[in-house]
Order: sequence, then C-alpha cells, then structure tokens
Amino acid sequence: MAASVHAQVAQDSTPHAVDTASHDSTRIVPWKVGVIGAASVTAAAAAYGLILERGWWSGPNSDFHWEKPSNDFHYAHNLDKCGHFYFGTWLGEGFHDAYQWAGFSEFSSYALAGLSTGTTHLGIELKDAYAPTWGFSVWDVTSGTLGGFYPMARRYVPIPFAYVDIKYSYWVNHTDYYDSPTGGPNMHVWVDDYVNETFWASIKVHKALPEAAQPYWPAWLNLAVGAGIDGRTFSERIGAGSREYYVGPDWDLEGMFHPKSTLGKRALHYANMIKWPAPAVKVYPHRAIYWVFPTEVTF
Repeated sequence: MAASVHAQVAQDSTPHAVDTASHDSTRIVPWKVGVIGAASVTAAAAAYGLILERGWWSGPNSDFHWEKPSNDFHYAHNLDKCGHFYFGTWLGEGFHDAYQWAGFSEFSSYALAGLSTGTTHLGIELKDAYAPTWGFSVWDVTSGTLGGFYPMARRYVPIPFAYVDIKYSYWVNHTDYYDSPTGGPNMHVWVDDYVNETFWASIKVHKALPEAAQPYWPAWLNLAVGAGIDGRTFSERIGAGSREYYVGPDWDLEGMFHPKSTLGKRALHYANMIKWPAPAVKVYPHRAIYWVFPTEVTF
C-alpha cells in the first residue's frame, strides 16, 4: 500500500509538465526568447488599449497614492482578490509554456512564470496608483503573484495543490454592475463584473481517494466549492450586499479525455480551468438549487 501511495503521489506531481524529460537542462534559444518578449509587449498593449484604459484609467491622472483600506478590503467583498489569483494562474500557465518552448529548464520555467506574472500585476498596480478612482494595492499584487506561482506549487508540492483545480464561471444573469455608477458610465468591463463571476476550487476526488477506492469514483467527477457576490454589492453603498457560496459537481476534463499529444494535453488543461455548466447548490446566504449553473435556473 505504501508503494502504491508513493507511486500515486509521483504521478500526480507532474499534472501539467511539458516534455519534462527533454527539458532537464537549459538550452535557451535566443530568438524564441525574443518572440516571448515581443508577444508579451503586444498582449500588454492590446490589454491596455482594449480593457485597462477604458475600464479604469480613462480619467485624469493624480499623484501616486495607495488604495484606501476602506475600499481595498470592501470592494466586491474581496472577490476581486480571487479574480487576481485566478487570472494570475492563467498568466503563470502561459508564461510557463512559453519559457519551456524557449528552452528553459522546467524549474526555471515555473519560477520565471511566477516572476513574470508578478511583474505584470505590479505594472498594473503602478498605473492604478496614479488613477484618481483607484490606488496601489499590495494585496492585489500579492494575489496575482501567488496565482502565477500556483502552477509551480502544483508541480513541486503535489499534496495538496495537485488535487485542487482553480476554475471560473461567468454568465450575465444580472446587470447590477453595468447599471451602477461605479467608476462612471464608460468604465464598465466584464472582468470587473463580480456579480456574475464565480471562482471555484475543484477537488479531484478520484485522485485523493485510496487506490482501492478509486474504481468506485469516476475520474471525470470532481467536487467544487465556489464563491461569488450578490447584486446589492454594486447597487447600494460600499460594504452592502453579501458573499455567496456554492457547492456542486464539476466535470474534470483531464479525467474524461486523454489526448496523446503534448499540444492536446495542454489545450485540455486550459479548457479544464473553466467551470463548465453543471448543477449547483447555493449554501449561503440562503439556499437555492440550480439546474445548470451559472445560468440562474433554480427550483
């Protein structure tokens, strides 16, 4: 039994490595590093022009200032920190794959991915520091940076991280955020619509079970716990509204499909970072059962 448990941990310790055997040593290809740099600058410019400038920074600049604790710790009931962490995991995964492609060692790829993600969030917060409506938030940078290092934690600290998938669901059931005066009528962007966003921790039950019990639990069925907020958060005074918590089944695509190619495995991994529609139960602040969450069809 001890040997089988050790084998299971060893197997789970590489949930999304990319050809690790061929990346044990550093064989950096300079032109690929240049491609990564150019792509990063292009993506940052596109995000700035299409989302960030329109959503948060379109007003006049101010002097450098810190985010007020009264806003930082009450805005969206801190669900925005979950958002920074989740999208940090996306950046961490993307940077990791890019650095591996450029020839960096596996460990270096993970470490550089976390640092690159942290640097990206630092740049955003430095811009926020000069925006009159916002300010520099240490907690936003911390949340995003931790998200960037989460892929590394899954690889090198398999218990518990390799057994928990971080996922996201979004569906416009309410327009409270878009109808609110938050930031002005031209400053609404979907990534800030926390009323309709839910962040999930999806537990890989099949992996967590003892080997003898695994045949009795499908590998494609996870148990997820989610957090969101209600519409009053944006329609009333700061601090109004409430957190909402959910539980429900989750489809583990990586336990459902088994592509052979590295590209197919990575594509499936990214698809598995989304919480696909499934039944769910709201357990707080009141109970409701959803037929197909995130659409608001209850009974």
